[in-house]
Amino acid sequence: DIHILYHGSKDEQFLDWLKKYSVIIHSHEPEWLDMIETMRQNGDPALSHLFAHKGNYIGTWQRIDLPLFIDAEYILFLDSDTIIRQSFGMHDFGLDVTPGLAASSEFDEEDTRPWNVGVCLFNVP
Repeated sequence: DIHILYHGSKDEQFLDWLKKYSVIIHSHEPEWLDMIETMRQNGDPALSHLFAHKGNYIGTWQRIDLPLFIDAEYILFLDSDTIIRQSFGMHDFGLDVTPGLAASSEFDEEDTRPWNVGVCLFNVP
């Protein structure tokens, strides 16, 4: 199933399109919004493009609330600009699956540093 945590109310046409394709939409009104906005305003847009736009910054933090909406042992989180080139299942991850969170590299598959949290595998407690 595809789930989306949605914060807002202005995208009715887009939400209707998602529903048409059986996307599960969760209305998300996080309690931590004011705290995150303070962090964003103190951030340097020269260091990250996320500091420049409130919506993008909130979206980055929304993933921490995924366990509030999805009851599963594992969640594969993908940013909306992620392209899936072939189908896969949990068996493709092998037996050494993360006990917590695993993030992808940004561009180079051989880079072992987790730079891109737009592709994350969460082991949900």
